[in-house]
Amino acid sequence: MQLTFRVAELQAKIGANRDNHAKIAAEAAEGFRAKAMDWFKKQLHFVEEGGAVNFRFGMPFPEDHTEDYDRVLMMLSMCTEAEIELSESQFAQYVMDDWGWKRDFLQSNANYSALAATAME
Repeated sequence: MQLTFRVAELQAKIGANRDNHAKIAAEAAEGFRAKAMDWFKKQLHFVEEGGAVNFRFGMPFPEDHTEDYDRVLMMLSMCTEAEIELSESQFAQYVMDDWGWKRDFLQSNANYSALAATAME
């Protein structure tokens, strides 16, 4: 099914979704840096004390898909129509903020972000 939507309303909704996503990504990046610094300080302490050092830093870097939102927003800003058609899957992504990567984004970033952890609930 395809329905027609106002471009300006889509831009506003996608922009709000983007801002929320970017806030989670920024918080996760900051949380990652803090945890990484703690880990490296502990490893440095082990080296200084002559102890065993763990060279495996097993924490994944947080995901950030802000570019996906930016791409859609740029497309809409360049659109010459006042209204466009969206499929159900496009509506789910752009309006409902239900992207294919969303679950992985929240799960990986929940390690570092309270916002991501809360969004998973």
